[in-house]
Order: sequence, then structure tokens, then C-alpha cells
Amino acid sequence: MKIMHLIVMLFSLFTLGCNSDISKPKAINEKVIVTKEDIEEDSKITNEVEKEVNAIKTQLSNFDKSKILKETKLPLILKDYIGCNIGNTETFCKNRFPTYDIEDLPFNLKDSYIGITYIDNVFKLPSINNVEIYILARNMTDVEEYTIVTYNKKIIDKLLIGKSGSEDNSDRDFIINKNYENIEINLNDEIKSYRINSLGKISVL
Repeated sequence: MKIMHLIVMLFSLFTLGCNSDISKPKAINEKVIVTKEDIEEDSKITNEVEKEVNAIKTQLSNFDKSKILKETKLPLILKDYIGCNIGNTETFCKNRFPTYDIEDLPFNLKDSYIGITYIDNVFKLPSINNVEIYILARNMTDVEEYTIVTYNKKIIDKLLIGKSGSEDNSDRDFIINKNYENIEINLNDEIKSYRINSLGKISVL
């Protein structure tokens, strides 16, 4: 009798198991506890990832910009640039002295040229190591000014090298030789010479 009763119970359990749908997992009711520290840690990781992504985007943007900027070949003589259209075609002058709008500058340089106002054109000169060299030109007004700027993620140094049309007798011409060993500035027939070192600092010779 006991054996018969045991057989009936086993058969009932077997039937119940066969009718169960094992393809549908059973939900387990369990509370997940999220602490303040967990939230702060996740936020910190997210911010760090965003910073890295933004830094990469900026680097790529600057890289793309630098790829399209043609360099003005040295030596660069102010009088040659000003008088280029005399006896030359416009195409020749644009190729010899390519200039760009202020918007073509790397973001940090455009953002930090404090003290250099009314920039009309930008010249990209050959770099020294990782130091980029630019001339920021104000040449759409009666008084023209040309400022040389050395740059590596921020402005390293700057110097007013050319000026014309002033009323205070402060006009100056400049000549920049091939390797920046001599930037010659002629101010009222008084010549001063400067150079740019490998770190981008401009110093008097």
C-alpha cells in the first residue's frame, strides 16, 4: 500500500514537471541597492570618458585645419608681399603668400590672441619642431600691422614686426630669413634683429 502511494506521488510530480514551461525563466524578486558612492563613481567615469572624447575631437579638428593651411615660404620680406601684385598675377601672389581668415586658426590660438586686435589675414609660416609660427596681419585699414606669434597649444610669444601708415613715425619693415635665425626689423632706419629658438621664444640678437 505504501509502495502504491509512493508511485502515485512520483507520477504526480513527474506530470507537474512535464507541464512546466522551462523556456520562460521565473523572475526573481530581489532588491538592487545603489549607493551614493556607486552613482558618484559612475558619474566620474562618464566625465572622464567625455573629456577624452572631446580632447580627441579637438586634436582631429586642429590636425585637419593644419593639413589645409599652405605655408608661406621663407624668406619673407614685407615689401615683397605688399608689392606682389605689381608685375605678377593674382594667382602667383596667392600661391606665394597664402593667407587665411582668423577662423582657420587653431581654436586655442584664436581664443587667446588678447592684445592683438583687428586681425584681417593670417599667414602660416614653417614650424620649428612642435612650435607653429603665424603672422597675424591687420592689413585692411589705413594703418597696417603684422604680428609674429609662436604657438604650441597656447601662445608662447609674440612681436610686432611690421607697421605702415602710422602718423607717429613708428612704421617698420621686416625680413624673416629661412631658419628664423634673423628677423630683421627696420624702424626709422634703426635696425633690430631677433631670432626664434627651438622652444618658440623670441629674443633680441
